Amino acid sequence: MKKLHYLVPINVLFVALAIASATWFFLSEIYIDAQEKAEHILDNNIKTFWELIKVKGKTFHVVNGTLMIGDYVLNGNYELPDKIKELTGCSATVFMGDTRISTNIRKDDGSRAVGTGLHGAAYEPVFVKGQSYRGETTILGTPYLSAYDPIMDAKGNVIGALYVGVKKSDFFETYKDLRNTLLFTATLLILLFTTISVLLVRYRQKAEQALKDNEASLKAVIHGAPFPQFILDLDHKVIHWNEAMELCSGVKAETIIGTSRHADIFYGGQRPMVADLLLAGKVDEIEKWFAGKYNKSKYKEGIYEVTDFFPLMGETGRWIRFTSTLIKDSTGATIGSMVAFEDLTELKQASEYLQEQWFFLQEISTVSRCRCTTRISRATTLVATRHSRNLSGCRGLKS
Repeated sequence: MKKLHYLVPINVLFVALAIASATWFFLSEIYIDAQEKAEHILDNNIKTFWELIKVKGKTFHVVNGTLMIGDYVLNGNYELPDKIKELTGCSATVFMGDTRISTNIRKDDGSRAVGTGLHGAAYEPVFVKGQSYRGETTILGTPYLSAYDPIMDAKGNVIGALYVGVKKSDFFETYKDLRNTLLFTATLLILLFTTISVLLVRYRQKAEQALKDNEASLKAVIHGAPFPQFILDLDHKVIHWNEAMELCSGVKAETIIGTSRHADIFYGGQRPMVADLLLAGKVDEIEKWFAGKYNKSKYKEGIYEVTDFFPLMGETGRWIRFTSTLIKDSTGATIGSMVAFEDLTELKQASEYLQEQWFFLQEISTVSRCRCTTRISRATTLVATRHSRNLSGCRGLKS
């Protein structure tokens, strides 16, 4: 029971860690997938931006501080960024150098963020290395998922950049909702598992306590029974040896419980008793070991009675009757066997004494009958003699 108190929180902890790990892994996979999806979407959107710009001209150049493509002026011209917003929902910007000259990004006051500069992770790849950049950047203090491409003149010099992007918070709003749902579900599962574990532990504790109470009651009943008895488990080991059995056998319970030496006490050596044969399912062998000494109970099937003389019991031996039967649980499964012990020595001695008395009386009766017959024969002879004498006297008188 003590181990159970330690195992429950450990199991709950392991399950909680497993659920948390699975949730974290799942969210990580979703986040990575969302980032890849965002990069793919932004890559397509900046291609759309390029297609719109190429319609206006073929080459970029700066004339008197103004960025142009062909004859199309880009400074202060919001047609293309607004068109990108309309088509894709993304923010878009045209840079001359690292300064925004056309954009649909707005400041806190609602005005367009024209004249602000490009800073952060995209600067070096675009303006130093002349490469595209895809990733996260910060614009006016707000994180964006962005795509930047350098704008080059006819000589291959970087003279500006194109940008499309979306606020990170807006793009991952769905992810956040899913994350919150998963975290809530994971927490609910952990709480549910914890609750179920606690309830199961309490139920098990109550069941074990009830079982202990039942065992204690059974032990008390068996131990306090007025007649000797003992119980074997499925391994043929003694699990109960009551007080009356201690008195009759002279063997203390603590010395016999947990052992298989019950037959030694009665037979002076290892051999099966009826209870052992019943546990082993060897009912047919009862005749072999107890021929002429056993009977089946006439009251209930499966109960066997063995009556025998045990010379090792007591000073001069004892006549004992063992009543053996299997013990089964509520499902009918065998869980042990019980042996009840009855000392018939005094009854046997009384029976023998009565038998001796009966024979003695028979002898007396026979002797008495013989004496009576002799006396009757003698009386008859005497009467006959006297009668003969009387008859002789009568004849003399007549003459």
